[in-house]
Amino acid sequence: MPFLKLTNKIAYTYDDLVITCTYNTESCNETDWKHFSDPYYGRCFTFNYDGEKKSSRAGPLYGLSLVLRVNQAEYLPWSQSAGITFLVHEPSDHPFVYTSGYYAAAGSASSVGIRYISKKKLSAPYSDCTDNGSNQKIYYETNRYQTEACVRSCLQDKFTATCGCFDPTYEYVNGSAEFGTCYKGTKGDTSKNTYNITLNL
Repeated sequence: MPFLKLTNKIAYTYDDLVITCTYNTESCNETDWKHFSDPYYGRCFTFNYDGEKKSSRAGPLYGLSLVLRVNQAEYLPWSQSAGITFLVHEPSDHPFVYTSGYYAAAGSASSVGIRYISKKKLSAPYSDCTDNGSNQKIYYETNRYQTEACVRSCLQDKFTATCGCFDPTYEYVNGSAEFGTCYKGTKGDTSKNTYNITLNL
């Protein structure tokens, strides 16, 4: 069964997870969220995915406030923690929750504040940095250059070239048509090849 169909069949819904939701002192509901499938966490939800919601005041009252149900009784016996993982990101960015997310434990209140900092690296002739990423092969849907997306796309190309397979936890366009996954029989020692690829990237 394809990953997306399997995720939709077994994953929690918005109503399963969200008890209350407010943003900028107003109630929010499921229509304010967009869900996507993550290879590590299953179904995830993005708030303000179109960037239309604005708040002119700082503080928890005017930001996004959620009371969530974690359904801890349904966790597997060997689970080491219970709670949610979240990520604050630009609406146009691909959310790399596993590598960049933060953790909020169950049974407690968590508050997160952010400060926006913008950095721009100079391209040629001052460095070998890409100007906008247009010269890079990126498999992730993103409207701007993201280092994590670039690294993962490059790793995926190395996997297919070296191992003759693709890593299903990374994006890959039409991967299943050309290569099998790295978990279904591959050329050589996949774990060793993956380690060497990462070191040589």
